[in-house]
Amino acid sequence: MNLSYRTLKEQLSAALQDELPAHTAHKKIMQNRPTIHEIGEQLSTAKQSAVLCLLYQVKGEWKIVYIKRPEYEGVHSAQIGLPGGKKEASDIDHCATALREANEELNIQAKDVSLLGKLSSLYVPPSNFLIHPFIGIQLQRPNFILEKREVSGIIEIPLIHLLDERNLKTKEVSSSKFRFNTKGFEYKGEFIWGATAMISMEFVQLLKSI
Repeated sequence: MNLSYRTLKEQLSAALQDELPAHTAHKKIMQNRPTIHEIGEQLSTAKQSAVLCLLYQVKGEWKIVYIKRPEYEGVHSAQIGLPGGKKEASDIDHCATALREANEELNIQAKDVSLLGKLSSLYVPPSNFLIHPFIGIQLQRPNFILEKREVSGIIEIPLIHLLDERNLKTKEVSSSKFRFNTKGFEYKGEFIWGATAMISMEFVQLLKSI
């Protein structure tokens, strides 16, 4: 991925206007997960949230930042996700939610981010959240400052790593509440699975189209 900032920005913006590959991308991660169109009325009570897929270059290499959640009493304890969180009443839209949460969690400055568009929304049954993922790009690596109550660490993954399907693995994931095998992206001993992997796979499919 040696595209220039301008080229990547323009091509991704254009690709996000076309039909998105959510159906095939999500099924590559979780074959039996129903699509958002199959869920129906349950969506009317879903909690709203938004996440930011932020692209930036480090020494000419495009990367995307993920966060690792602290351990806590909840369904997403110690999991890897994208910066983001629940929509607040003060947020004028889901885009504002993604940028606010990214700032609170990682000190990402909204003024530095060019928003390119939105990926497909994704429903997460265990937590009853409807996630709205946004794609953003900026010229330089942010000055990350972690909100330790919400983020225990960050993982900066090269886009070229996500594009290589050899890094898509099947592993067992478990907690006190579940244990099962699932597909996801492996990077330096970390495993990205579930909704985050599904969002990432749709993004990967979009990147491959350009």
